[in-house]
Amino acid sequence: MAQVEARTILAVGTVLIAGYVVWRVSRAASSAATAIGDTLTNAGYQLWDTAGNVATAVNPTNPNNVIYGGVNAVGGAVTGTKDWSLGSALYDWFHPEENVMLTGTMNSGGGGDYQGNGASGSW
Repeated sequence: MAQVEARTILAVGTVLIAGYVVWRVSRAASSAATAIGDTLTNAGYQLWDTAGNVATAVNPTNPNNVIYGGVNAVGGAVTGTKDWSLGSALYDWFHPEENVMLTGTMNSGGGGDYQGNGASGSW
């Protein structure tokens, strides 16, 4: 009978140790899975933020996009005009008749003399 009790105690002890090992391994695996999941989630958020920033930087409807700013900076450096923009230059090129700066004095037809100074003029 003493032998049966020793085998029973040994079997119960083995089951308890095995259970403990399985429990520890599952907790470690769960912690590792959680850590991996958190890392992938954070990486996903970072990629999403970066993609959003890149999309904004190259968005053609954004007046502050990188290409627009770069082209205007180069054009301004080449022409020496601080506020030069490609859009304005293209408009002036396609509408040369509107790009005439009026100077001198003209009769306004209403009795006043126009003094020049661009579209807003000076009466």
